Amino acid sequence: MDVITENLMATLRRDPMDRTAVEQLRAHLKRTGDMATLASCLGEWAAISRDDGAAAEALFEAACIYGQNPNTAASVRQTLEQAMERNPAHGAAFAHLRELLEQQSDHAALVQTMDRYARVLVEIEGDSIEIARLHIELGNLWRHRFQRPDRAVAHYRYAFDFDGTQRGALAAAREIFVEASNWEQVAKLLIIEGESYANPQKKGPLLLELAELYENRLGDST
Repeated sequence: MDVITENLMATLRRDPMDRTAVEQLRAHLKRTGDMATLASCLGEWAAISRDDGAAAEALFEAACIYGQNPNTAASVRQTLEQAMERNPAHGAAFAHLRELLEQQSDHAALVQTMDRYARVLVEIEGDSIEIARLHIELGNLWRHRFQRPDRAVAHYRYAFDFDGTQRGALAAAREIFVEASNWEQVAKLLIIEGESYANPQKKGPLLLELAELYENRLGDST
């Protein structure tokens, strides 16, 4: 660590809110090409900063730097997780962490990370379409990876609740109930999907399927 970096870090230890010193540190180390030291300094500053948003950005930047060097690649996941802790709604950090967990086939951590991010998006009134897609993917993971159709159904229902165009989620939930011979739930989902259409031509096949279900499975031809 050169003298300029040491002096700037000393300034930040005294006053972590000195954003000018942060920018000077970043500019200096980028100019010298010492990216490893930059990542390390950003991580140290983030740990003492009281600004969660800025700390998350610094940690995300550090994670991106670590990812460029095979010798520091192991630090990427931990640093991304730290960024998400400081700002749970950090979309870029989430996307990178999710991709990394998929590559590592750590499906338990993947589900936990996706579920937490979906909850955060709900809290901040984020994009309902994105929330719905997350729930569909969570449903697929619970259904196919963990063999937990009961958990999958809940996510499929959430997906449709957040985005009424995600009728495929209802179809997936319906398949689970068909496999379990839970015909009452199959009927309920057919009704919900039918009511989501304004076009009678779209409703028709669903109503026909519902009538056949009542006649053949639920013992009610009316």
